[in-house]
Amino acid sequence: MSKIIVISRNQIALKSLLNDFKDENLIEGVSLNNPDILSLINTMDLIINTTPVGMMKNPNDKEALPFGNNFWTSLNSKTIIYDLIYNPQETSLLSHCRKKGCHTINGMKMLIAQGAKSLSYWTDGLEIPFEIMEEAIKQYLKNFQI
Repeated sequence: MSKIIVISRNQIALKSLLNDFKDENLIEGVSLNNPDILSLINTMDLIINTTPVGMMKNPNDKEALPFGNNFWTSLNSKTIIYDLIYNPQETSLLSHCRKKGCHTINGMKMLIAQGAKSLSYWTDGLEIPFEIMEEAIKQYLKNFQI
């Protein structure tokens, strides 16, 4: 049976999250300081980055990876990497993991799906043209890079 493992630097936030899901047997919390973290990373089927690392076009952070470079050394090439960042579309994390052979996904489609669902909600269930929204955001982001 699969399980969800949440890795966090912040123990207080991690405990709060786990408390919210205390009745779920499939959710486990792991501290970034856990000595087994590298072997754990090697066994993951899917890793979702929810940190803001990679979002800013700051020259000092241009090559930064969430949790630092060492965290990603044992990454398995079969792991899917989903970075929720959509601007830039190609983060350092996605580039790094693609070079290791991983399948990578950016946050563009999630952004669009959330927007479409919200718009549908506010328009009383109107069907929202996902493809048109996707093309519009791609054109916008082509001209606007954070």
